[in-house]
Amino acid sequence: MIGIYNILIGLIVPILLGWIFVRKISIYISNVDIFSQIAFSFLTGIGILNLIFTLNLTLGYNFSRILAFIILGITILHTILWIRNITLINLKISFFNFIKEITQNKFILATFAVMFITIIFSANWPVRDWDSIALYDFRAKIFAEGSRIENLQSDIKDIYYYRYYFVYPYLTSIAHAWSYIFHASTPLPIYAGFYSSILLLLLSLSLHRSRLGLKSLIRTNKIVYAIPLIAALTPQILSHSGIAYTNLPYATYFLAAIFPLIVFPNNSTSYFLSLFMLVSSTLTRFTEPFYLSIIAVLVYKTIKNKQYLMTILYPTILYIVRKLWMAYVVFGDELAISAIPKVISSFNLNFFMEVETYLLKHYTVNITIPLFIMLTIVFIDWIKNRKLSIEFMIFWIINLGILFMGGYFFAVQMETWKEIGGSAERMVLAFIPMLYLWSIYFFSISKS
Repeated sequence: MIGIYNILIGLIVPILLGWIFVRKISIYISNVDIFSQIAFSFLTGIGILNLIFTLNLTLGYNFSRILAFIILGITILHTILWIRNITLINLKISFFNFIKEITQNKFILATFAVMFITIIFSANWPVRDWDSIALYDFRAKIFAEGSRIENLQSDIKDIYYYRYYFVYPYLTSIAHAWSYIFHASTPLPIYAGFYSSILLLLLSLSLHRSRLGLKSLIRTNKIVYAIPLIAALTPQILSHSGIAYTNLPYATYFLAAIFPLIVFPNNSTSYFLSLFMLVSSTLTRFTEPFYLSIIAVLVYKTIKNKQYLMTILYPTILYIVRKLWMAYVVFGDELAISAIPKVISSFNLNFFMEVETYLLKHYTVNITIPLFIMLTIVFIDWIKNRKLSIEFMIFWIINLGILFMGGYFFAVQMETWKEIGGSAERMVLAFIPMLYLWSIYFFSISKS
């Protein structure tokens, strides 16, 4: 029973909270099927909790238990009213259609089986690993007691250790605190929720290609259906579903930010959904500038469709959110920007090759299989059509530049750069779901 309660608080309630907004959004985005609705509901629910409580804390207030109960009350009330408006016949039809979609293919059924097992496992597993306990979960327990990290400043004499608690934004800690306030014994079902959201988005694309106006290659349906299962069993993704780190939440929001831009209609609702997902990713992991690739894809699409207001609005809102967080933690990009002339003037080709060789080894160690799958499918598509998606090229060119040029920039600045191998390997976890998403996308748009 304790495990069921943990799932209810950490997974089901955020889905129901997000559903308040996603059900309105789905009116304007016809392609939002049940799988993507569940995924975006969970991600929106956690994102809303984070925005509300981050604002509460950064404005100088203590973490509010009363506010948490108000949010829970609103969620329960909306759920009751929503259920009252659904007829029993419609409920049965929706349920049987859902079961039909799950059981129509053995790969899909296996994906859901892995997802279900992961959720059950998470319900009874404690928080472990160093940063999880010392940083994310520690902050959560402070928040759940109705306090703030700033209240500990007099007890932490070393400013370096004090600043350690502000290196990462609060999203995962707030999600943990949400569970603890309602006396859940573990917050790990939240991470099973992020894991499941990745799989649901991949399943959404693989199952509903015809609805999206996409066409599959002849005899490739089974391969397309197999990709979500491969993603579910990818060790780096599966292992992080039981680890309270920021990598998996960031990867999920990053995936969810590009999804509306390449799958949903080109309208303001799709763009704002993408923006909210990207804002949530920024408030999960702050320093990686991968968000620039999403902005570039958005700018390309909005200019192409003459939606100039969104071209300006989307990056402006993200910039404001980043600046507000930087103002709170007294941390900015100015130091890195000011070092650019030094890095350029001291460029050394031999050192550059040494750094890039080192980075390539660590970047690829965990993404070999998804990278091979995507490159194979992209190559097949290019052979057949002699062209590639502009969005695809924009996205990957920018991110490859960030990975390799950013790595070199860091190496020039830091003498300890050879110690970042493990961090580099975890950082590219954000691209594993992306590789699978683009694989399904190119399988789907290829002409038979």
